[in-house]
Amino acid sequence: MEFDVQILAVVAAAVANMAIGFLWYHDMLFGKQWRKAAGFQEGDSAKVQQKATMARSVGIGLLSMGVMAYVLSHFATLWGAVGVVDALVFGFWVWLGFQATIQIGDVLWGMKPWKFFLINAGYQLIATEVVALILVLWT
Repeated sequence: MEFDVQILAVVAAAVANMAIGFLWYHDMLFGKQWRKAAGFQEGDSAKVQQKATMARSVGIGLLSMGVMAYVLSHFATLWGAVGVVDALVFGFWVWLGFQATIQIGDVLWGMKPWKFFLINAGYQLIATEVVALILVLWT
């Protein structure tokens, strides 16, 4: 099978995913609740936000989001997604079948509270829907 991957759509989807994550985990939305549910102590945020670590994390995160968007563009083609409704349905099933089911392990085996799962799974759902919309509607 041949796939016509729109590289600009993949890049846009990766950047959108990162931007949603930045907003989602910012203190004005769910950042404080997420840190508490993750078990971070009061001074831990300063350690996490060191510039060298942050730059590396953003770079690796952007690369991983690009890989995800590239693979999802193939899946969307196989799914036959066209239009907004198809994109949203496709994004939901990808989220439910892969992301939500994997993240539930944090609660079951990682001793994290359900709130941790809900915050992370909520981000993944919104981000996956936006990525699916970008990938499907770009073509």
